[in-house]
Amino acid sequence: MRAIEPLRQLATNRPLAGLIAATAISGVGDWLYLTALPVLVYQATGDVALVGLAAAGRLIPFFLLSMPAGILADRAPRRSILLATGVIRVVAMVLMAILSWTSGDIRIILGVSMIAAAAGTFAMPAQGSLIPQLATDDAELGRANALYSTLDGISGVLGPAIAGLLIIVGGMPLAFALNGASFGIVIVVLLSVVPGASRISAPRAGAPSEPPTSTKASWLALIRLIGRPLILDGAISFAAAAMGVLAVIIAVELLGAGEGFTGVLNAGAGIGAIVGGLLTGLFINRDSRRGVVLGLVVAVPALVLLATTSVPALAVALLAATIGSIVLLDTLNMTTVQRLTADGGIGRALGLLHTLAAIWMMAGSLIPALLAATLGAGAAVLATAG
Repeated sequence: MRAIEPLRQLATNRPLAGLIAATAISGVGDWLYLTALPVLVYQATGDVALVGLAAAGRLIPFFLLSMPAGILADRAPRRSILLATGVIRVVAMVLMAILSWTSGDIRIILGVSMIAAAAGTFAMPAQGSLIPQLATDDAELGRANALYSTLDGISGVLGPAIAGLLIIVGGMPLAFALNGASFGIVIVVLLSVVPGASRISAPRAGAPSEPPTSTKASWLALIRLIGRPLILDGAISFAAAAMGVLAVIIAVELLGAGEGFTGVLNAGAGIGAIVGGLLTGLFINRDSRRGVVLGLVVAVPALVLLATTSVPALAVALLAATIGSIVLLDTLNMTTVQRLTADGGIGRALGLLHTLAAIWMMAGSLIPALLAATLGAGAAVLATAG
């Protein structure tokens, strides 16, 4: 009963609970889309390099637009931003479904995907700022973030599984259409949301009673306030990107299990993400620092052991532990940023966080791949642990 009591409490805040649920459904659609798009590019071109380029290209709007998106989230109604970006993404997904169905020009499809990525970039800080605005207090913010983290892990399992089935039966256009429909659900929920002023309490852990993050505050003051979370987010972003790139290399080189075993590793990672989300709920409103310590204590040894093992079952367990720790760290870190920044500065804080995350993700995608090519997969995984 105690385990479900926080969920009952969250359910009493219908706007917040509805937004979390709709976003989780949208997460399934996103995973459908992210799984199907590389396959579509490969089917259309047969060029592996272009598949990688398309994946990297999706980070360009994230890198270039996160700061403007954060500033906008502090100056314009967050609900309006989410409604506008939701409409853009629905239209983009419908266009991609039609183009996929009619074997349209892959260059146009990639162009539309960049527009969708740009809209998503503006949606991220707006949503990250709207959740604290809808939460009734600091504890409810923690419960909301923990629940979202768990549901996002489930989405990461369901989305690729559904996409795999659609790809097998030739339902690629349906994958894009379903993602568009998931954004439509978010729009419907947002139409019933009427946010007020943020009711989150003053920051914890000895932060100043009036954090220097109002719209008049300098960026330097903001960086001072969230400097530690920015550093931790760099490690989180690097490791998450690295493990996404290294999964197939681990399966082939370290384990000798073949490319097909990548799917098993990814399934283990998905289960780890769900467990990480559930663990977040134990720490987020009690002692976040202990949760961070736990995440680091688990992640680093797990990566070190993963770099040296040749046992497939153990590798799956170690990757699950690593991804679970990353999810735990990421959710606690994001919540810390939301709690430290005043309502007028959350958007800018998240915009700065996302911009730096894009840089670290690019590094995490590139550096371990180069190390794997020159020194072997084990060295790449050890570098990620470092």
